[in-house]
Amino acid sequence: MRITTAICTRGRSPYLDQAVASVLSQEPPADGISLLIVDDGCPEDVALRLSALSEKDQRLTLGRTGGGGLSRARNHAAAVCGSGILAFVDDDARMAEGYLKRLEEFFMRHEDAAAAGGRVIPEVAGLPPPWFSEGMWAWANGLDLGGSVRVLHYPEIVYGTNMAFRVSALQRAGGFDERFGRTGDGMGDCEEAELFLRMEKLGMAVYYDPGLRIVHTLSADRLTPSYFREKAYAHGRSCALLDRIHGRGSGLFFALAPAAAAAARHLIPPFTASFSRSLAIAHARGYLRQAWSGTT
Repeated sequence: MRITTAICTRGRSPYLDQAVASVLSQEPPADGISLLIVDDGCPEDVALRLSALSEKDQRLTLGRTGGGGLSRARNHAAAVCGSGILAFVDDDARMAEGYLKRLEEFFMRHEDAAAAGGRVIPEVAGLPPPWFSEGMWAWANGLDLGGSVRVLHYPEIVYGTNMAFRVSALQRAGGFDERFGRTGDGMGDCEEAELFLRMEKLGMAVYYDPGLRIVHTLSADRLTPSYFREKAYAHGRSCALLDRIHGRGSGLFFALAPAAAAAARHLIPPFTASFSRSLAIAHARGYLRQAWSGTT
């Protein structure tokens, strides 16, 4: 069973080298380690450094998409990979020790699995600021769905920084919808959620395995209130687009509910506005703007 790991990058992450090293230092699965780095518009110095690295290490190959966005880069990885298992890890994350062997064993044991992912352990560069409360870890891409291996049903999903697919299943599902996901400096979202919902509709099984662990680092430049508000707003817009495409109406309720609750807390003492509440409002604003625009 051939396993290819893909890192899609614009070369802006200060942790890209750590991400690459975490893959290349894995205990190799039966067919060895194969790492594909998809350059989605890296600065010239980063592109040259990656090219030099690929010339020195035959386990590493490069692909280029020229800035088409994260979903396009992931689709490119699937096209290059062609078959076997394709695992994705972000350029600001790193695989835990034994990840690839665990992934190999998982897909051998679960022949019905079209896709799988696991825990995402978030960390921040330095000490979290005072406004970064315990409830913020989900916004920092932390994920823990418990200690059991199980099939997920939407809206439960695994995250893009820790997901793997049988390439045949990914291609049969149509790949990632390129209307979703980050493009350039934009903050698009929900590309994996939309794909997993589509896969479930096709009768495909998406698994969670807590033993598949990835550490995801939030860099200092992202550890700002404005970044998280922008992220929440973009996520709201993406959720509305997903609901429109898939004919789901419940999302509107979930967008309005946090905004109404936040407004009530502002009006009724002694409740104090929290930063988490401001993110709920930003998410609701994004959802409503996309929903009212009527565009897909």
